[in-house]
Amino acid sequence: MNIGSLRKSLLAAFVMLAFTQMPAQNVVSSFVHEVKVGETLYGISQMYGVTIDSIKELNPNMGETIMTGQKIKIPQTSDGKVHHTIHAGETLYSITKKYGITAQELCDANPGLSASNFRAGEVIVIPEPTNAPHTENIAAPKQKTGCKLMYCVQKKETVYSIAQKFGLTEADLLAANPNVKGTKIKKGQYLCIPYSASDTEPEPKPEEVFKQLEPEVKMFKSVKVALILPFNLGVEKMSSESLKMLDFYEGFLLAVDSLKTCGMSVDLYVYDEKGGSASSINEILSQPMMKYVNMIVGPVKAEHIPAVSDFAENNGICLVVPFSAKDFVANDAEHTFQINAPQTYIYNKVYSVFADKHPNANLIFVGMNDKNDKADYVVGFKKALEAKGKSYKRISFTDIDNLSGVLQSGKENILIPSSGTQNTFELLVNKLNTLENLSSYNISMFGYPEWQAFSAKNKKSLAKYRCSFFASFYNDATSSRTAQFERKFKKWFNRNQYNSYPKYGMLGYDVAAFFIKGMNDYGTSFPSNNKNVKYKSLQNPFDFERKNNWSGFVNNSVMFINYSSNGSVDILSF
Repeated sequence: MNIGSLRKSLLAAFVMLAFTQMPAQNVVSSFVHEVKVGETLYGISQMYGVTIDSIKELNPNMGETIMTGQKIKIPQTSDGKVHHTIHAGETLYSITKKYGITAQELCDANPGLSASNFRAGEVIVIPEPTNAPHTENIAAPKQKTGCKLMYCVQKKETVYSIAQKFGLTEADLLAANPNVKGTKIKKGQYLCIPYSASDTEPEPKPEEVFKQLEPEVKMFKSVKVALILPFNLGVEKMSSESLKMLDFYEGFLLAVDSLKTCGMSVDLYVYDEKGGSASSINEILSQPMMKYVNMIVGPVKAEHIPAVSDFAENNGICLVVPFSAKDFVANDAEHTFQINAPQTYIYNKVYSVFADKHPNANLIFVGMNDKNDKADYVVGFKKALEAKGKSYKRISFTDIDNLSGVLQSGKENILIPSSGTQNTFELLVNKLNTLENLSSYNISMFGYPEWQAFSAKNKKSLAKYRCSFFASFYNDATSSRTAQFERKFKKWFNRNQYNSYPKYGMLGYDVAAFFIKGMNDYGTSFPSNNKNVKYKSLQNPFDFERKNNWSGFVNNSVMFINYSSNGSVDILSF
């Protein structure tokens, strides 16, 4: 092949390559999610129905862990559900116009949406518009009616000239002045000048729109409650789980009795969840009375929750899930209340509260090298402190003899062991007791919910090192309310509660007292008024927050139990 032919071949190949279409990049529609306290990448992926990999693909600079306040892109799903991040300056009306939906449709799709939380950065669900016309959208500006002003007719003016002067048609002007016969007007006559089509009522404020959308509140003459728990009544010997469920039920009964003495009426229906398949749950849900209850408490088994949740949503029934800590429980379930929050929710709130309570403390993580070390908790704790710009120190238990090397005079020195077992607590305390030259330092310890299980045995040590620990439940054994409850429980059922943490009888009492009182006081508006329920818990405090605008509620309450050097105990709820 000569040089000329070679050049022609190369040129042809170049032209062919130049015009060969490269595969188009897959551009994914997305919205922005701001990470809230307790959220994990897995939980967020489940919330929006997308995969973790798809989130990572949109956020290439995102690490393996996410932090509260971090903003990440979320791909829109292909199932027709659209999410929208509210931008600064957007209003309810502007969003309804953008997507061609009514305010009612938007609020129905986002039951947690309200004037108080309609703010930039929040993510909302955009529903598919119905076929109904949207001209009745209550958020849309409406033309003003009545007289804009009364105008005095001048010499030689006509209906036509006055209409032109004010941007009206003759028909508009005459319609506003029915006393004018034909088009005859005269000097000195007063005419009503109506508002033109461009003169509209100002756009309603979000709180006005939501006020108009508030559903009619229905009060209950008697609160009807269904309990679905695994009593397993068919077995000869009750298991520890069945005994706990029996305690929960009996504590529930004590609360119902107390509520009735206060004038409240309660109808209770009890069903055995058993240990079987979904057929047992379906059998319960098919009972005629179930559609008419106001509240369902249960079930226990995680695999049974979706069926009960769907039933509750379809029938407008409040569902209280008292035991499961699974992350999916409150997703897309506006009537669901999850009492036992996922562990990440508790941990992240603990990190935040602790950092705020001890802004200037010298924090020392003690690696106990125990098989029960809470590695995830400790790693998350350190990352949370780093995100707030707070420093910390580390020391291994095997090197604890050199503790004075990491202590600081004039500061609160807080030791945070990596394990919450009784054995590791006692090992650390016994070792500290042998160390010299510690009296000049201000030393305390911060630990775990498990510490309450052995607090009676180690009360002196807890007081000596002014220990504190977090918990989502705690019962003060020295309180008069506790003593009164335990006496009544034994009198009614001729036995003490099953020895466990938490005490299930007290949990049942708290659940019944809080939720039945709330539904009695607020009727169908209870979910939006749950924070207004006045009740001091025996053991399990409640502070419910929606996971997002379209989900159910998760209990976000955490307690800090603090021992002082004189042995007294202070309990703070957050």
